[in-house]
Amino acid sequence: MSYAVVRMAKMKSHDLKGIQFHNQRERESKTNPDIDQEQTKENYDLVNERPID
Repeated sequence: MSYAVVRMAKMKSHDLKGIQFHNQRERESKTNPDIDQEQTKENYDLVNERPID
């Protein structure tokens, strides 16, 4: 069975860049060493065809 996890939170505009880095895994995680960076290429956005800038 499929499922989705949706997190909604109020954010300030100056927080958005950090949130993008987290969601797109653009930096190495210091808090979660279990992330397999080789699988990051498998991630995709349902809306954006190209990486977000």
